[in-house]
Amino acid sequence: MMTDCMLIGALFLAAVWVLDPLRVGLDRLILVKHLPLLALTGTLVLVVIGRVLFPRRNTPAAPLREAAGALWPFILFGCAVLLGSLYGRFAGGVENSFLNMGLFMMVAPVLAWLILTSTQPARLARGFFIALGCVAAGDGLLQWAHFAGDTFFHGTEFAVIPMAAYCWFAFKPGFLRLAGTAFFLSLAPAEHKNTGFLLAIVVVAYCGYWSLRARYRAARDGMARERQIGWAVFMAGGLMLVGLSFYALRKVLLPDGNPQYRLHTYEKALDKFHASPLFGNWFTGPATERFELFQVSMSTSNVLPTHSDPLDILANGGLLYALVFLYGIWRVLRLTLGALDRAETSAAPECAPALHGCVVIFISGILVYAFNPVLTQPNAALIYWAASGIGVGLALRMRGPATAAAAVETRAGAFAPMAVPVPGARR
Repeated sequence: MMTDCMLIGALFLAAVWVLDPLRVGLDRLILVKHLPLLALTGTLVLVVIGRVLFPRRNTPAAPLREAAGALWPFILFGCAVLLGSLYGRFAGGVENSFLNMGLFMMVAPVLAWLILTSTQPARLARGFFIALGCVAAGDGLLQWAHFAGDTFFHGTEFAVIPMAAYCWFAFKPGFLRLAGTAFFLSLAPAEHKNTGFLLAIVVVAYCGYWSLRARYRAARDGMARERQIGWAVFMAGGLMLVGLSFYALRKVLLPDGNPQYRLHTYEKALDKFHASPLFGNWFTGPATERFELFQVSMSTSNVLPTHSDPLDILANGGLLYALVFLYGIWRVLRLTLGALDRAETSAAPECAPALHGCVVIFISGILVYAFNPVLTQPNAALIYWAASGIGVGLALRMRGPATAAAAVETRAGAFAPMAVPVPGARR
């Protein structure tokens, strides 16, 4: 229990560092920016020692093998990036290498292993979301105080707006559920960034799909099922209409997204990819480029990242690395969504609300780092891969055989009931 609290504390530190509600710049200060990683590493050492010396009952027989088996593409990718970055740094003198991209990817299998070896995985995952949600809520209040002005979480929207999905699935129908979901969704217009609006649409579509799906399965007659299909069509049409409206009025409603800067950096990344399309430079090159068109106000050196992690992967790792990374994404989505699809009969249905939150963070992160540097930023990458690892661990627990510990946790009320009724789930 103590090590679980220390783990949540380390992840809370990472959330504070990356979201930085007080605008101190903790994630950029050299002396303290890696403090959350050091705290997490120290906690993990204590956890590993404790669980090796005192194995816990009612947990999977081979948790390390299960975690590594689910995430092996990311483990392979991360190790290859680490080797290339270390070579570039020590042999080529590269200062801004891709070391962070490979290093923080290793957090996912470790967190998946921790969830698999925990006797109360739902409680541990809920602690993570409470820690992240508290910081995100503080950031959100400050964002509303600076409506459409200074942005408090640009580039880390995947850690803030998806909290709406967690509120939707973790709380019972009522005021708290509606208030939490509405508040985090409202941060999209408060921030006034393209990625925020995109994530809000994704969250609404995700929650709507699973809610209508549960109601459809619970319907007892054909008329009720047809009604749910009608609601699904209505919701899909509404979301499409909203998206088309934003697109049509994008010059009035949306910021321009600084296309001159982005397109120039994207063009340079694609030129590097065309020069070596199969293997790139094996991630031995720098993770930043000098921007020549004009002076960027937020930079003193004008040496900046590409603002697209997928393009960085293509430019520096070629098709080989990109295919491994895409395969890792596909495996995680197949595992997690498959576990949620069978949540009614799973071994640990109490893990479903937190798993929904992890899946939305994972999907939202893909959309954010497609247009912003996330995987090379220390604490942003830490939060993203921690949520991904927790989600994989929860999915594996739900897929595996039922354990006595899960039953004890359920009877003790260690999780909030799912907001969407699930037939057959223990209440």
